[in-house]
Amino acid sequence: MKSAIPYLIAFVVVLIYSLIKGVQKYRQLTGASSPKKNIPGNWSRLDIDVNHCEVKSREYFEEPSEKSPSRIQMLDSIVGRSAPKKHRVVSVVIYKHQFRDGKRQTFKSEPIYEEETNLRYMIMNREGLRLYVDPGDSTNYYFGV
Repeated sequence: MKSAIPYLIAFVVVLIYSLIKGVQKYRQLTGASSPKKNIPGNWSRLDIDVNHCEVKSREYFEEPSEKSPSRIQMLDSIVGRSAPKKHRVVSVVIYKHQFRDGKRQTFKSEPIYEEETNLRYMIMNREGLRLYVDPGDSTNYYFGV
């Protein structure tokens, strides 16, 4: 039994390493990422209430993309059946802000792959949104959704 312990430890280490690499690869492929960490300290932070934002959503269907179809898929295409399409929803948060100097600007978040109602619920649970704006160039900003 004592000789199996080093193998068990090595297996656990390899398993944890594989899981970490898998999550990193998934985030890279799907575009999922953690909040930006490189926000300079001199940027202005605006805390935004979800009721002052507009959330727009769009739905679309996406054809499954595989490099080479399987034999069953090729036979199905001969008889007129096709692979089911994937239903996708993408949302964008829009916020219109008026600065102290009277200038108005519209800020749009990056696409968020979530339905509008789910997105609003997530934002309300976080007690609002954060918008980080570069004071020198207000077109350079980051939405903390």
